[in-house]
Amino acid sequence: MHALKVLGDLTASQWGMVTTAQAVVRGITRLQLSRLAEDGHLERIAYGIYRDTGAPSDRYDSLKAAWLSVDPRRTALERLSDKPLDAAVSGATASYLLGLGDLVPEPYEFTVSKRRQTQRTELTFRVRPLPPDALTRREGLPVTTPEQTIADLVEARLDLSLVTGVLSDTEALDSVKLAELLSPLAGRNGFERGDGGALLAELERLAHRDVDSLAKAVSSTPLAKRVAEEYLRGIDPEAVAQAMQTFRDSLAHIPTLDTEKFRQAFEDAMARLPIFQLVLDDRTRKQIINMTEQMRRSQRATTKAEPAKRYDEGQGAS
Repeated sequence: MHALKVLGDLTASQWGMVTTAQAVVRGITRLQLSRLAEDGHLERIAYGIYRDTGAPSDRYDSLKAAWLSVDPRRTALERLSDKPLDAAVSGATASYLLGLGDLVPEPYEFTVSKRRQTQRTELTFRVRPLPPDALTRREGLPVTTPEQTIADLVEARLDLSLVTGVLSDTEALDSVKLAELLSPLAGRNGFERGDGGALLAELERLAHRDVDSLAKAVSSTPLAKRVAEEYLRGIDPEAVAQAMQTFRDSLAHIPTLDTEKFRQAFEDAMARLPIFQLVLDDRTRKQIINMTEQMRRSQRATTKAEPAKRYDEGQGAS
C-alpha cells in the first residue's frame, strides 16, 4: 500500500505515468513494480515507463512517455520548471502534437539544450538553445511554436511540398517571425541569402496561401460578392477621378503605343487609390482561409447529398 501511495503521488502529475528511475529514487524496487504490474495496478507502456491502469489514456501517451524518458530520474514538474527547459518536442513530432500537416511523428524528435546520447532508435535529438519565444505547450508538453516548427522542418531539408502541409494548417501565423527564422535558410533553398521573406512567399505559394491563390479560391464562393461589395464601398469617386487624370497625363508622354509603358502607367495610377493600398494581414488571411474552407466543405456536403436525395425521391415514386 505504501508503494501505491508513493506512485500515486507521482502519476497524478505525470499523465498517470511513472518511470522506473523515479520509483527507485523513492525506495520502490524494480521487483515491486513488476509485481504491481502483475496484480493489474500498473501497465508497462514503454521501456522504463509504467502507467496507472486507472488513469485515462490518450493518443499522445507514447510521446509523453518518450519525453519522460529523456530525463527519467526527474519528475515532469521539476523539468517543466527549468529555465531554460531541458527538452521540447520539435520537428515532425511537433507538427503531429500541434495538429499541423500529415507528417509521420516517429522517431520522436526532441530539441535539447545540451548533447544527449541514446541507443533507442525511437528517439532522436536536435541540440540547440531553447529560447522561451520558440516554445509553447500542448497536452502538457513543451513544444516548438508553429513558426519554429516550420523553420526546423525546412532546416532539416524536408521537401518543401511537405512543409507546406504544416503551413496550410497553421491558422494564427506570425509571418514576420517566420520570415526571420527562415532567413538563414534562404540561400540554400535557391533564394538570395538572408531573404527569408522570399522563401516564405514560396512556401505560401505552394500552400496556396498567397494573395493570388486566395483570390482564386474566394472567387468561386459567395464570399467573392461580399468582398467586392466592401471594396467598392471603399472607393472614393474623387480619388478615382484623380487617378484617371494621372493615367491620362501619363499617356500624353507616350508618343507611340507601348504596351509595357501603358501597363505601367495604368498600374501607377491605380496604386494611388486607397482601395489598392490595403495590406492582407495575418488576421484577414486567416479569416479568408477559414471562410473559404467552410464554404468548400458546405458545397462538398451538398454535392454528396444530392445523389442520395434523388435516389430517395425515386424510391418514393416507385
